[in-house]
Amino acid sequence: VGAQLSQDNPPAGYHQTRSAQLRRGKVVLGSIGEIDPTVLANFGVVGRVACVEVNLSLLLAETPKPAAAQFVSKYPSSDFDLAFVAPEKVSSSAIQKAIRQAAGNIVVDVALFDVYRGKGVAEESRSLAFRIRLQASDRTLTETEVAEARAKCIAAAEKNGAVLRS
Repeated sequence: VGAQLSQDNPPAGYHQTRSAQLRRGKVVLGSIGEIDPTVLANFGVVGRVACVEVNLSLLLAETPKPAAAQFVSKYPSSDFDLAFVAPEKVSSSAIQKAIRQAAGNIVVDVALFDVYRGKGVAEESRSLAFRIRLQASDRTLTETEVAEARAKCIAAAEKNGAVLRS
């Protein structure tokens, strides 16, 4: 459908860090996430409640462009994982975007694969683990290139308030 989830602007009435908007470009197609605990308390609801809202008219109004074939490199990729502790107020999508930009033109994918809250992580923080895949279309990346990209990814995440988890 050509849409992406964005945590940059939490929808009204939703939990600030456990919600996202479904967007196609700048158009908001819907929302997903937990309802804000204060809203639940106002209605006497105990516990956690999740909700999904999708404007089907907007979602189906524009036919997405067919996916284009992508070139498959004959050179191997280099994958590595980075885990950061980040404040709840910093969105995972902002950190993911910063990592992607820092890795430059050799980044193939930056995927959030784990979110952890609990023992060993401060109260107002959570651990975010990303898998970064680097690959060049014209050569095998050197160990130095991968190490430099990794360092840039860490620096970019730190500029967004995250700290590399040890």
